Amino acid sequence: MRNHPFVLFVLLLFVGLLSSLGCGLETFLPIPTVTQPATETLPPPTASPSPTASPTPVNTPTVPTAAPALVHVSVDALNMRSGPSTLFESLGHVNRGALITLIGVTPSGNDWALVKREDGLTGWVSLTFLEFKGDLSAFPAINMGFTYEIHGQTLDSNGAPADKINLAIYQGNQRSDAYSDQNGEFSFYLPKSAAGLWNLEVVGYDCGSRIAQGDCQFTGHFEPTTLSIDPANPGQTLVFTYKP
Repeated sequence: MRNHPFVLFVLLLFVGLLSSLGCGLETFLPIPTVTQPATETLPPPTASPSPTASPTPVNTPTVPTAAPALVHVSVDALNMRSGPSTLFESLGHVNRGALITLIGVTPSGNDWALVKREDGLTGWVSLTFLEFKGDLSAFPAINMGFTYEIHGQTLDSNGAPADKINLAIYQGNQRSDAYSDQNGEFSFYLPKSAAGLWNLEVVGYDCGSRIAQGDCQFTGHFEPTTLSIDPANPGQTLVFTYKP
């Protein structure tokens, strides 16, 4: 076959052109970018709070006492006083059949009670004139710090308790009475203003007393005594012995 220089030249020129175009194409091809997945930033671990210790319950002792009770008045006009004896001033009165609220009693528990009237007036009355069949020992004993206290005991000739003995303490026209209980014990509560010489003696007894004879008589006696009361000093304790 006969060579044609012109054709060969064209072929060579075409090949060079392709080579130069190929280089250019390679230069402009984009370089793929690898996108890294986003990394999730976790919050730093939070320490769990230590359990808070529950406070230890404090056992507060409670003193069982009876709830205030409604009681009836058994006399026509019962004085309410500022303290537990007739030596204290009268604050008012309550009529027979009235309902009053029993709040507390004296420490001896068998003579005077702190009560409240329907209108709110509070004062002391003698238990002798109240109709109450409950247990008085269940009621709180009121602190007698505002009084001058005299305590004592009545005994028979053998030294055994003499119950249901009526005693009186008096000075001039001022007088207060008390009764000995089943243990022979009695109590007087005087105002702090009381002072000087006071007489104390047995003025009566109940037919049911241990010292009473079958005909409700007794032939003996209790020696009276005279007390010197000084409100600045503590109260006194006495013993009365029956002498046949």
